[in-house]
Amino acid sequence: MVEKRQYWVVSPNATGRSHKIYIEDWKQKIRRERIAILGWTPNEEKSSAGRKMGEQFAGIGDPPVVQRDDVILVAGGHTDIHVVAVGVVENDEFVIDNSTEVKRMHNDEPVQKRNLKYFTPLNINDFKSVRVGLEKALSLRGDKALKGPLDLTDSDLKSLCLWLDKKLKATERAQAGMEQPGWLVSHEESDDHRELKQWCAKHPEELELSDIMPGQTVIDQPLSNLISDAPDVVFKRQGDRWAVVEV
Repeated sequence: MVEKRQYWVVSPNATGRSHKIYIEDWKQKIRRERIAILGWTPNEEKSSAGRKMGEQFAGIGDPPVVQRDDVILVAGGHTDIHVVAVGVVENDEFVIDNSTEVKRMHNDEPVQKRNLKYFTPLNINDFKSVRVGLEKALSLRGDKALKGPLDLTDSDLKSLCLWLDKKLKATERAQAGMEQPGWLVSHEESDDHRELKQWCAKHPEELELSDIMPGQTVIDQPLSNLISDAPDVVFKRQGDRWAVVEV
């Protein structure tokens, strides 16, 4: 555990729990940009509590505040838990995002972002050994979007933070070319997966694909010599188009 490092939990839903319609859009943006997002900015005028949270996330104002090299777990919810990723705060800068995409999801208001290094995608099933710590962390400060810093004198929270450190270290080593993290390691294909993949290739109509070019469907082949990843099934469609299926 890195000395003086703080651990935070930030909700992936910058719009708030009363607007869950955009939760998947926020999660996609977070994964795509490798960031943590907060719906409050340091310049918030409508809510003093929101402004204080915005300042804390930006790393300004009275401590404790989010700082470079702190760990942020992007997760939220209680009964319906959403886990997106964990990462390390990359620098001291915060970014105000006032893009059209953000304003569409956030009532025409900007959001605040912190860039994350060693960004490691996670899902709820990864937390089996530290589920108690995760649920305890998510229960802090009620429904506040920013929770922390986590109390490392609590054994369950400390176990969670140590577990997060291990995930981050694996990603750091992978990015240094030393090893591949668990979330990137390929596993042996199961018979069920292989059979379902072959069924999809034979039945494009069941996938609502009606313009498939006969004899040009491929399985487990890269899209080009420049892209090493091999999708499960690729259909050649009329009009020089393609349909990619991952099972």
